[in-house]
Amino acid sequence: MPKTTSSLPVVTLKPGEERRLRRGHCWAYDAEIHRAPGGLRAGDSVILVDDRGQQLGSALWNPASLIRARLFSRRAVDYREHVGEAVGKALALRELLYGGSPNYRLIYGESDGLPGLTVDRYGPLLVAQLASAVSEAHAPALVAALEAVPGVRGLILRRDGSVRRKEKLPREEPELLGEIPDPAWAEEGGLRFVLDPVGGLKGGWFWDQRDNRAWLRGVARGRRVLDIFCHSGGFALQAAAGGASQVLGLDRSEPALALARASADANRLRERCRFQALELMRPGKGGPGWPHGQWDLVVLDPPALAKERDEAESALGAYEHLNRRAAGRVAPGGILLTCSCTYPVEERVWRGRVLRAVGKAGRQARVIYTGGQGGDHPELPGMPETRYLKVLGLQLD
Repeated sequence: MPKTTSSLPVVTLKPGEERRLRRGHCWAYDAEIHRAPGGLRAGDSVILVDDRGQQLGSALWNPASLIRARLFSRRAVDYREHVGEAVGKALALRELLYGGSPNYRLIYGESDGLPGLTVDRYGPLLVAQLASAVSEAHAPALVAALEAVPGVRGLILRRDGSVRRKEKLPREEPELLGEIPDPAWAEEGGLRFVLDPVGGLKGGWFWDQRDNRAWLRGVARGRRVLDIFCHSGGFALQAAAGGASQVLGLDRSEPALALARASADANRLRERCRFQALELMRPGKGGPGWPHGQWDLVVLDPPALAKERDEAESALGAYEHLNRRAAGRVAPGGILLTCSCTYPVEERVWRGRVLRAVGKAGRQARVIYTGGQGGDHPELPGMPETRYLKVLGLQLD
């Protein structure tokens, strides 16, 4: 019999399938389940046990997903009783990291014990993405816990993430609760950035790059900066604030560039910043190619190029192509800051392709910076899916 005193339903794994979970992973897949009670619905709390009945923790069940159970606690606890405590712990960590600045990723899914949920904070505004059926099932409890966060006056619930398609969840219009500021702002490094929290990528801002933007700002003084895939101008404007002599940001999205220009105006940086719309993945196809000339500092931060592991090789080819082109835009002695947010591409392999691309461009490189996502995107050591952002700073001869 299972060795648990909880009244929650018990789900038993097949022999040996508990090893990954004991090492810190949070997902149990459908093929790993030996036995589960009938009638379980998406979002039900269950106790996960191994084939000997030893408790692994509490999980959220989803009968329609390949990820059948998502652990949210190593204790026996109902999710409804867990939510408030988990939000409180997440808030305490961010306050430790960022002090009195309420601008950060507040909830990062499994890393904060709240599977299928991400929440970004912009002062009094929270933007939540309900990415799975298990978080959708508990929307009322999640809303109550988030609205109770001190200083929060508005909440946007978004249901448009790409992960929802895998669980056959519909894309829905955002739900706006409380006071929604217009315009909305993100504050970072003494700058204010105009947001589109309703329709913008992620929750409106890329908090995961905060530390890397700070590093860039520190080496930008007096340099000419080219920001490729600049989106709404995070790297570009931090470089300008760091004293860059001129900055050119490139992106294909006119709405994102409009936000970048508005932020440049708000921070009185417009005279040193230009933003241009270009097709960057396939330059020359239906429009002008990348600008000619060389720059002292080049940032390459493309969007995710693969969602599944079987797409990784194609993504690596694209990274090699992009980095070879970017390396050719770096002046002798200049810096290439290159990034990948594609989880299925392993960091070691990506780094090798980047360095190969630099070599093919006829350049020698020295690694002067390695980075990743900030502390508000905490990594679970036993769950590699929680670490996705890879950043490499290279000085080229």
